[in-house]
Amino acid sequence: NLNQDELAVIKTYLRHRTFKPGATIYSQGDHGSSVCFVVDGEMDVLKLDGPGKEVKVAVLTKGQAVGEMAIIDGLTRSATIRARSSGSA
Repeated sequence: NLNQDELAVIKTYLRHRTFKPGATIYSQGDHGSSVCFVVDGEMDVLKLDGPGKEVKVAVLTKGQAVGEMAIIDGLTRSATIRARSSGSA
């Protein structure tokens, strides 16, 4: 429900990126400075469950956002986000 002027302002903060399957978008434990919106494709949400062992806890699809909590609370990333299929964000 944004008007054209509001959309123009938001657009200046957005950057379109394409990821290949297996590409890591965010790593658990890193500091966050961005939010990612899934434009197409799918992304896996992975949590560490012991040294070097990742467990998939969710799959993100078109229209979902990820990474906002690290911006809001200032803490490190709570999960790793990895491209599951070719897609863009």
